[in-house]
Amino acid sequence: MNYEDNSYSKGVFVCDEVTLKPDVFPKFQFGCGDSGGGDFGSASGVLGLAQGEQYSLISQTASKFKKKFSYCFPHNENTRGSLLFGEKAISASPSLKFTRLLNPSSGSVYFVELIGISVAKKRLNVSSSLFASPGTIIDSGTVITHLPTAAYEALRTAFQQEMLHCPSVSPPPQEKPLDTCYNLKGCGGRNIKLPEIVLHFVGEVDVSLHPSGILWANGDLTQACLAFARKSHPSHVTIIGNRQQVSLKVVYDIEGGRLGFGNDCKH
Repeated sequence: MNYEDNSYSKGVFVCDEVTLKPDVFPKFQFGCGDSGGGDFGSASGVLGLAQGEQYSLISQTASKFKKKFSYCFPHNENTRGSLLFGEKAISASPSLKFTRLLNPSSGSVYFVELIGISVAKKRLNVSSSLFASPGTIIDSGTVITHLPTAAYEALRTAFQQEMLHCPSVSPPPQEKPLDTCYNLKGCGGRNIKLPEIVLHFVGEVDVSLHPSGILWANGDLTQACLAFARKSHPSHVTIIGNRQQVSLKVVYDIEGGRLGFGNDCKH
């Protein structure tokens, strides 16, 4: 199995009984990988959550879970996240705000309608059409958000204006797409109050990012970089990555054609 970021998993394709307590799925088909490469790191495997892929978990459990699921990525290793399937993915989150999924149940990725971005309560002066062609997807497998060049440059400029009190530093060479970095030790460290970044979706859904979804920082905070990048090519889709989803409850209701955001992993 090859992935678009050049990662791969190699092994044996098998069929077995899979249990997601308390539900049991006989004849579940999956890859049993014995070698792999790319950006998997020390992960034991890959959980397929695509909507249109025949062998994804979402497709193979659709009769039971009705293509509904949610997740929450914790902002640090001391905080618990969640992964829920079926009706409880939605019923456990009463404070959700829903935007629509574009072209639900077709293709493998999840298209959404991003219409704007705000920094420190100021809307960036960029047209919503920038995000519409060729479209915007939300992806749990991509780390940082990739924006059209004009949108990224507007975001970066607005963020820099709010961070003038922090000393800027060169980005670490291994983090190539990140180009706006600071030494947070020189401006408050872990107590720093970052400018709020809000993603605006159609349907009056405004998603405020957790501070961990704004900066990508090393352990001692001497290099903390804006966790956004420009798209490598105008023909590529805009991607909302998992870093920007940290501490958000993200709910997929594929048959209902909607995507929900909540601001608390606990509910």
